[in-house]
Amino acid sequence: MLVLGDISLPVPRAEHLAAMKIHAMNNEPERTFQEMADVLFLLRVAEIDEDEVKGYFEKQGLIEKYHEIKKILKTS
Repeated sequence: MLVLGDISLPVPRAEHLAAMKIHAMNNEPERTFQEMADVLFLLRVAEIDEDEVKGYFEKQGLIEKYHEIKKILKTS
């Protein structure tokens, strides 16, 4: 929940944003590069449960993409 003054707004967690990106990769493979860049960004800047994100990759049958992202994170 994001609170701005008197207003409270529901905000998705970074893990849920990653899940939507991973789902998009699976459903529209032509979006893979953009979605991977977005997931990489989330993993770099957000306090995120990497095991949860890894589980989303596994669920979509895209675990090799997760390992590609992890390689990039290790070298940067």
